[in-house]
Amino acid sequence: MAVSGSAVEWLGWSFNIHPRTVTGIQLFNVQYKKERIAYELSMQDILVLYSGGAPDDYFKSYFDNGWSIGAASTPLVRGVDCPQDAVYMNSNTYIVGKDQGVSINDSICIFEHRNSIPLHRHYSSSFLDGSYRYAFSMPDSVLIVRQILTLWNYDYIFDYEFHQNGVIELKVSSTGYVAVTTNLDGSTNSHGYVINDGWKATANLHQHIFNFRLDLDIDGINNNFKTIDISKTTPTKHDFSGAKTWSQIIMQESVIDNEQDAAIRYDFSRPKLYVMYDNKTSKQRGYRIQSNNFHNPVLSDSSPLLAGGASWTKYQLAVTKFNESETTTASAFVQGDPFNPAINFDDFIENNDKLTNEDLVAWVTVGLHHIPTYEDLPVTSTPGKTLSVVLAPFNYFERDPAIHSRDAAVFWHEVIQKPDGILYQNDTCLVPNVKPSVYP
Repeated sequence: MAVSGSAVEWLGWSFNIHPRTVTGIQLFNVQYKKERIAYELSMQDILVLYSGGAPDDYFKSYFDNGWSIGAASTPLVRGVDCPQDAVYMNSNTYIVGKDQGVSINDSICIFEHRNSIPLHRHYSSSFLDGSYRYAFSMPDSVLIVRQILTLWNYDYIFDYEFHQNGVIELKVSSTGYVAVTTNLDGSTNSHGYVINDGWKATANLHQHIFNFRLDLDIDGINNNFKTIDISKTTPTKHDFSGAKTWSQIIMQESVIDNEQDAAIRYDFSRPKLYVMYDNKTSKQRGYRIQSNNFHNPVLSDSSPLLAGGASWTKYQLAVTKFNESETTTASAFVQGDPFNPAINFDDFIENNDKLTNEDLVAWVTVGLHHIPTYEDLPVTSTPGKTLSVVLAPFNYFERDPAIHSRDAAVFWHEVIQKPDGILYQNDTCLVPNVKPSVYP
């Protein structure tokens, strides 16, 4: 890993880090093997919507952009928040009440990490006698750029994770402490569970919703957008099937050529893949935009918030043509008047620009519903509260680019016959200075 100022390089990846007061860190000019994948990757806004019976709870909603997300970054604890030997960077920002900019020390860290699940793995064996031919495995060593933001009671851990196979993951994990209200009769109600019997405190049900900007440049700036729909079909009955009716899944591509059709309200009962691609060749080199954490909105479109400053929450994914006046989904003033916002995301879609061979931007919304329990005391834990957006190569490379990594290990099976006539199995490993594994 090499870091020079804001520029970072690691195993073919390169990008620049920019801390922004309103939205947090932005990554610019993200390249892999000297080809740009994205002009910008960044988080745009965080919306927290609370439930409650009291009037102040009923209307409680926090647009964290309005509280300056980037200014809420905190110094990272070495050896705890990030590894001791990580590279640490300061962020210069503006804080309300200060007459000049301030520098937050050690607010960004960059480090290499080995994930617990291998990136690749295969064990080739004989099904006849159980002996193995070879074993192949590669650890998933990644580069992580991390920033932790503390916005009042909640802390958000933002990670940008780069894999050796060209995949980028944008992750956010929620922690901190929960907000509570007093429930005088001490009973659980439809707005949340009592989590402190002495205070008769109820931690209200709420939502955490995050919006990301992905300004991708796939093999150039002129890109296209398509979906791959997965559905079922019933093939023509064959004689060997007897009386049974078989069904199978099939895929069908659909090119989306305008902004209104590209404002996706995901049908969770009908799986799709979303791909931004270049069509200069028949291969259509692309990157897939995927998430298992798409926000599933339960509020009505007629809600004043969803018609105003929170209009971006209606869409799990939206693709728009790049426009200099459409660089973010929310403004620093949205908390003050979310019903008549300075920026309304629906306006991005209203003009219905064409998306064919254009500079495209994807906006992705992920979220979770949090029902606090006793175990959220004193601090909410992160397991089960991590959301991610994945950018994965889609026919972009000729083969998996990680196949040439020096992290890969191959164990070959050899059978050696000694003079005593006994057969010995021996394992040889391609990785130098590593003791060969022994298999039965």
